[in-house]
Amino acid sequence: MRPTIPRFARIALIAPLIAAIACAPPPVDDAAAREARDALAEATTELRQATVALERATAQLDIAAKALQGRQGAAASEDAEEPAPDASRVVAGLAEAVACRDGRCTVERAWLNEQLNNPEQLARQVRLIPTLEEGEVVGYKLYAIRPGSMVRALGFKNGDLIAAVNGTPLRSTSAALDMYRALRRASRFDVSIVRKGEPEQIVVEVIGADANPSEPPRPE
Repeated sequence: MRPTIPRFARIALIAPLIAAIACAPPPVDDAAAREARDALAEATTELRQATVALERATAQLDIAAKALQGRQGAAASEDAEEPAPDASRVVAGLAEAVACRDGRCTVERAWLNEQLNNPEQLARQVRLIPTLEEGEVVGYKLYAIRPGSMVRALGFKNGDLIAAVNGTPLRSTSAALDMYRALRRASRFDVSIVRKGEPEQIVVEVIGADANPSEPPRPE
């Protein structure tokens, strides 16, 4: 004889199923689903953009911190009288290749190209630190100029801010690299600097010719 399930027991068995059906969300409308996906995609894009902006701001803060450290390290010596260069530290050929008077200099093309072919030696002559105002690079300050270097011979001093060359502002690393490459081609450079808060101009004219010009290695 088949056992009989009381009626209240049958109701008890199907009650959870009925409750689950009652609590289930209504069928999702296709248009609503598309709208939700679009909103999610838009939010994801905004999040990525915010991440990029945050990384950029972090990089600018890092540059600013390094610039501040450089200023603090050089502040004590910025106004100090620079020592006369040791003869052993003077760049070879400097006295014959560079001549300056009243803020105007001439430099021999062949000798200049020799210097440009040795970027490591140039890097030892001076430190360039980007300077920021309101979060934007406004130029590069010169520190630790080595006595007997081309940079010093051309009339630059510690603390000078190079703001522009031939009217082109130096507001990025790429602009500075473009200026460096242009040194091989241009015959005159009007360098706009700020010295102790006052704008000044240093004019460099390149004379002569280079019999064997060659491009320096480009940074990787």
